[in-house]
Amino acid sequence: MPQQHLDGISLAPLLGGEANLNRNNLYWHFPHYHSMPPHGAVRSGNWKLVVRYETEQLELFDLLRDPGKKSDLSRAKPEVAVKLREYLRKHLDAVGGQMPTPNPNYKAGKEGEGVGEAAFDQREGDPVRGNRPVSANPENGANWPV
Repeated sequence: MPQQHLDGISLAPLLGGEANLNRNNLYWHFPHYHSMPPHGAVRSGNWKLVVRYETEQLELFDLLRDPGKKSDLSRAKPEVAVKLREYLRKHLDAVGGQMPTPNPNYKAGKEGEGVGEAAFDQREGDPVRGNRPVSANPENGANWPV
């Protein structure tokens, strides 16, 4: 099997109680469409922030009190949301995280539904730092209005 670059570390030893994680934060970065639109997240202590790249929406959860992520606290705790968003931005800068960019071939359908091409190309750009995205592509299984 060819050697591949692994971005991250195995959490398996943690699950068995064999080791400690030598970092304060965990990061997720999905700059593409899969089961949901492009997004990123950071877990820091009890807090988890999700950034929806299409809309720049922030969702903040206290996983100790709300493990099911039912209550978005981003408006109640904006200082925490801004701090975690900055952690995510710095992490993506440090690892060269690719960001989606608006797709010039995208044609919006009715009520913000995508038609044909995906709304974002999976190349450079940075909605986390200010690009304004458009809606998703229903042909990829996504159908989210902006």
